[in-house]
Amino acid sequence: GDKPEEFDGLIMFDECHKAKTVELDAQGNPTDKSSKTAQAVVELQKLLPRARVVYCSATSVSEPKNLGFMSRLGLWGAGTEH
Repeated sequence: GDKPEEFDGLIMFDECHKAKTVELDAQGNPTDKSSKTAQAVVELQKLLPRARVVYCSATSVSEPKNLGFMSRLGLWGAGTEH
């Protein structure tokens, strides 16, 4: 629609481990070192701030930094420890 900030539907990221190559700057924006997939996942979540998000993957995470694209978990960023 014309107002993406009002979208409050569901975004489901299946096979979300494909966005694991993400490096964020101090403002939470993906840097050039991030994969195109990770950049798109981060930007989509910023574009649709009211959307509900589900992250799905059967692939395990080897390092916590690989969860950086999962901003909706509320584990890192402004107002958190990380």
